[in-house]
Amino acid sequence: MPRVALYPVEETEDAEDSGFEDWQNPFSVAALDAWFEGKMSGKLVQHLAHMVTLHPTHPGIAELAAVGGAGATRNTNRDLNRWIDRIMQNPLPAPTKVACPIIGAKTQRQFSGFLEVFEPDSLLESLSTYEDFDEIMGLDCVSDFWKAVRPDDPRLIYLQLEAELTSEDLQKTIPLFIHGDKVEVSNDDSVMVWHFGSILTSGSSLYTGMLLGIAPSKIEVKTSSAGPGTWDSVWERWQMSFEKLQQGACNLSHRFVIWNIEGDHE
Repeated sequence: MPRVALYPVEETEDAEDSGFEDWQNPFSVAALDAWFEGKMSGKLVQHLAHMVTLHPTHPGIAELAAVGGAGATRNTNRDLNRWIDRIMQNPLPAPTKVACPIIGAKTQRQFSGFLEVFEPDSLLESLSTYEDFDEIMGLDCVSDFWKAVRPDDPRLIYLQLEAELTSEDLQKTIPLFIHGDKVEVSNDDSVMVWHFGSILTSGSSLYTGMLLGIAPSKIEVKTSSAGPGTWDSVWERWQMSFEKLQQGACNLSHRFVIWNIEGDHE
C-alpha cells in the first residue's frame, strides 16, 4: 500500500471550532471535489480518508474519516453535508417538506406523502453571502442584457405591464432559467430533476446551477381530471417563492425573474 504524503498543520484545541483553513490539505480537497462533482460516493470518500488515518495524519482527514459513524452508509452523506456546513460557516437552508400525492415504489398505490425541495428565495439569500455570488449570477452583464432585449418581446412586455417593473428596476433584475427534465439512472428507471440559475453566466452548470428538487420518476402521479399530480403542490410553493424574488421582497440587492423555461417538463 503506497504511503500518502501529508502536509501537517498546527493542531486546533477544539475540533468543533476548526474552520476552512484548519482542514485544508491536498487529499481532503481532492476527495471533496470528486464528491461534489459526482465522481465519488460519500462512502468512498470516507473509506479513503480512513485508510489514510492508518498513517500519521492531518487533523482534517481524521475528521473526514469520522463522518457517518465511521462509515455507516446511511449516515455518511448526511454528515458530510453537516461537516461542510460547519467548516464553511455558511450553511445552506434546510429543504422544505411539501405534501403531495405519490405512488409507492413497492405497492404501486397512490398515497399522500412528502417531497423535500429547496425554495428559490431562501436558497439565493443564503448563496448571496458567498464571495463568488456575483460571478455565478453574472451581475456584470445585467445592463447589457436588458439593452439587447427587443422591445416587442412578450416576456419584457409582461414584466413592464403586469409586473410593473420599470426600466430602472430592470437594471437591478437578473433573468433566470428553470430546467426540468428526466435523467436516466439505470436501464429501467430515471429521476425528475429541477434546477435553476442565471442565464447571464457562462460557467459550468455544476458551478452555476442550483438544485430545486429531485424525485424518482416511478413515484410521480400525473396531473389529470382526477386530481393534482406530484409536482403541482411543489410548484405552488415554488411559485410563491419566485414571486417574492420578482417583487424584490427578499434580503437581496437584485430582483430575479424567470426568463427561460427549458427541458421536457416545460
